[in-house]
Amino acid sequence: MCAGQYKVNPIATILAAKMMLDWLGEGEKGRRLEQATATVINEGKVRTYDMGGSATTMQMAEAIAGKLGAPGSAPVVRVATASKGKGKKGGGAAKRLARKAKPARVKAKAK
Repeated sequence: MCAGQYKVNPIATILAAKMMLDWLGEGEKGRRLEQATATVINEGKVRTYDMGGSATTMQMAEAIAGKLGAPGSAPVVRVATASKGKGKKGGGAAKRLARKAKPARVKAKAK
């Protein structure tokens, strides 16, 4: 079990976000995310448990986010953490994605 240990490698989830960006028509942002991920992996400074290192999930995510910004600037992407039911309204990102989502066009087959 890895629950609560923060050892899970977030790279698969991050690359799934890259595929979502591609689907939303944000190819350049997706390419930047993929390149940032590849840079962190190639540098080998930050490695999670499964890669033979000791970095936490958050440390890996922050390293990738840090590669998205220009040198000397703040990262373009903010790593979000889940709220523990403090009564805050959530879903802002989901609402933005829903507005951008392209409706599926399904053609009915003629009988």
